[in-house]
Amino acid sequence: MVADYVLMRYGIGAIMAVPGHDTRNYEFVIKYGLPVIQVIKDNSSNDQIPYIGDGVLINSGKFNGLTTADAKREIVEELHNSSSANFAINYKLRDWLFS
Repeated sequence: MVADYVLMRYGIGAIMAVPGHDTRNYEFVIKYGLPVIQVIKDNSSNDQIPYIGDGVLINSGKFNGLTTADAKREIVEELHNSSSANFAINYKLRDWLFS
């Protein structure tokens, strides 16, 4: 899903396009009647949508069955090998002077 606008409550940024795993994206797709595809399965029998925790990937092609931690690493490795991405760590210092 791609949007050319930002919802007022969403803040700065754009729609992340993971409605099965982000509450704000879920609200968006429900409002506009768009499909929701679950890609992370909870380790319990609970199929609650949106599910925002860790689990095992489903509906994710060759990444099916990987834990979310392993999948993140595998996906970035594949993107790195195709020269589409690189590993990075981003730090955010918020109000560090006033905290």
